[in-house]
Amino acid sequence: MFFARDRPAAIVGCAATSVMSLVSPEARISNALGDGLLCVAHLCFLYKAATVRVSAPRAVELRYFVLAYFLSLALFQLQGAWIHVASPTYAEADRRWLAYLAAGALSPCLYGAALSQDQLRGATARRLASLVWVTAGLGYVAVAAARVDLADFLPLPASLTVTLPAYGAHLLRNFRWMQSALRLNGLQRTVPGARALNLTFDGRGYAATPFARIFDAEYAGAVDLVASFPCWRTESLGTLMLCFGVGANFVHLFIACRGRDSPLASAERRGRAASVIRSHAGMFAALVTMPLAMMLGGVPCGIDWMHACAAPGMYLQAKACAEAIAHAEREATDETPPDTKLKRP
Repeated sequence: MFFARDRPAAIVGCAATSVMSLVSPEARISNALGDGLLCVAHLCFLYKAATVRVSAPRAVELRYFVLAYFLSLALFQLQGAWIHVASPTYAEADRRWLAYLAAGALSPCLYGAALSQDQLRGATARRLASLVWVTAGLGYVAVAAARVDLADFLPLPASLTVTLPAYGAHLLRNFRWMQSALRLNGLQRTVPGARALNLTFDGRGYAATPFARIFDAEYAGAVDLVASFPCWRTESLGTLMLCFGVGANFVHLFIACRGRDSPLASAERRGRAASVIRSHAGMFAALVTMPLAMMLGGVPCGIDWMHACAAPGMYLQAKACAEAIAHAEREATDETPPDTKLKRP
């Protein structure tokens, strides 16, 4: 009887031990929570879009891309949460990592296809744009799987040096990496702020480097695929963010600006385009300031900051996608031509 009563507790204890063994000592729990919350939000939007019944051809095509976008982004965030917990210093581009990159590359491309389906007028233009978007995403996945380094083909820097003025060094004198910066400049016995400092980023993996020693030569060989900088390997997360976090967002913004300014577009479609433009403001703010946040608080701080800045924009984009499906369905049942209707009294 004693053993029978203790068996459930033993099972629970073994399960807890097994789960805890999967958690890395360097786990970024706050980053995992951020990705997990975003994943849940996009799964909710996925369910909502999947349960809407549409019959108009434009609405049907648009919904396919919206569903694929929500699913891909949710998978990217789910895999990201797992990586933050189990392998926060991922260094090898194995199948699991490539699956993560594939979801990350396809998400903005599928969103671009959905945005094109909503904002472009001609059916041929919409389908051609969607084909180009999907091809771009799949092409990047193929290049990443081949471990292509863009620096082998383009004159890209292997390191980057930033000069921190003396007053800046004084303001940041209490930061944990300041002594490492002084050692880099051979000023170990100098008071921070007495001289300008040259901060060199040499392409090492900063997720695998202790934050207090980010400039130490001892860690020059640190490697990771999460936060190497500067890094031009297509299988790295930084290059993915540069190509699709920045590059694709510029194209999204261009499409939305054209839709907002089109005199032939309906007021509702122009309103969605304006909402997309506002959403990209937060996205660009996140991407531009993320390196600064990493300098101030390390890799976990930078990722948390990016999640906080990008979340409102992701919500606006998801909301616009759901509204676009409903609008396309209503247009098909309206006798007035789409994108040219006058405002009724």
